[in-house]
Amino acid sequence: MRKFVLLVAGVALSVGTLAACFGPPPPTTDPHDVLVVGDSVSFSFGCVLGDPGELNGVPQSACPQPDADNNGVPDYTTRNDWVGACTITQGTLSLYNGGQAGAPNCDTVGAGSRGDTWQSDADHFVPKVVVINTAGWEIVDRWLNVVSAPDEQWGAAGCSPTNTPSPQCDAYQQAAVQYSSKLFDAINTFRNSPNHPTVIVTSVPYIAPTEPEPPFGAGEPDALACSWWEPFPNSAPASSGPDCTGTATQGSGGTWRSPTGNTSYRSSKAKIDQFNQIIQLVKDNNFASDSGVVLFNFKKHFNGPDNTYHDYVCPPPNDSAVAPDPVTHNCVITNPSPGIVPAILARAADHGHLSPAGQEQILKPYIDKCVRNYLSLPGGDQSACT
Repeated sequence: MRKFVLLVAGVALSVGTLAACFGPPPPTTDPHDVLVVGDSVSFSFGCVLGDPGELNGVPQSACPQPDADNNGVPDYTTRNDWVGACTITQGTLSLYNGGQAGAPNCDTVGAGSRGDTWQSDADHFVPKVVVINTAGWEIVDRWLNVVSAPDEQWGAAGCSPTNTPSPQCDAYQQAAVQYSSKLFDAINTFRNSPNHPTVIVTSVPYIAPTEPEPPFGAGEPDALACSWWEPFPNSAPASSGPDCTGTATQGSGGTWRSPTGNTSYRSSKAKIDQFNQIIQLVKDNNFASDSGVVLFNFKKHFNGPDNTYHDYVCPPPNDSAVAPDPVTHNCVITNPSPGIVPAILARAADHGHLSPAGQEQILKPYIDKCVRNYLSLPGGDQSACT
């Protein structure tokens, strides 16, 4: 049995002094109560908390500001610095079109709507609460070193932080160590920033893309087509879209095939289960006594009581307790009163993001109350985080 070791990057702190007349001007700030960072799913968090953010410098569609009193006055302000298709772990991604690409980092100059790092975001927006969400690109197979097969892979059967038999779990352990170290660093970046904000890290619900994305003909270069596909089933599925053998003229459909030709199938269910375990491990092993580091149980509101992928979700407070009928999409509930109510189509057509209804009707009631609790605002409820 191998002992799982969290690699913690050392942080050297130095203090210097400069004469005021020769020093740089004080940095400008733009205070916001809440800062949201992470990948494209983070857009949903920022939107329901009041700011859609920007894409390529262009403000996105307006999101209603949080207003618990319904008096037209927002109760708090949010800055949404989400980035599409990014990760906090490094490496070279293994793409389903047979190509490779450097992992796009959420926390680098050029990322985010301001093009700044998370540290500069923390200094500029001086938030009281920070929400961190990444997932989709974190679980893509990748190389950290030059080897014959990806040496960072989530989803290996039988592997966990306390059970990592070699050699089948080596690639899992590499992925877990790299991600846990980067998450540890990210949490500390914000906790040590000027306002020492509460940091809310989200768990991850299941995803279930039915085809490699982006598809050919979607406006992306052919070399980037089919670059991401992390299917949900426990057995390798067939694609309902392009077969991703590398050219736009290939026919549709086709079974899952190894991007590198020498890797075994690992479902996103298995990968996300392990990913969520590591998020919990980072909290338990490094921030157990820090009430300013909070885990938001994102997954339970969309995975349902049977802990699987769902397009339809029963409306709160039944989302985690009642599974909708798979045919009628109705929910037989007892809370707040007995009856039958329609489920909400909570997932987007790509089966990875949230639909607008999923954002507003499933996510918002919980994350808004969770954030309010740590802003000490009316309507806050710590239990909404868990």
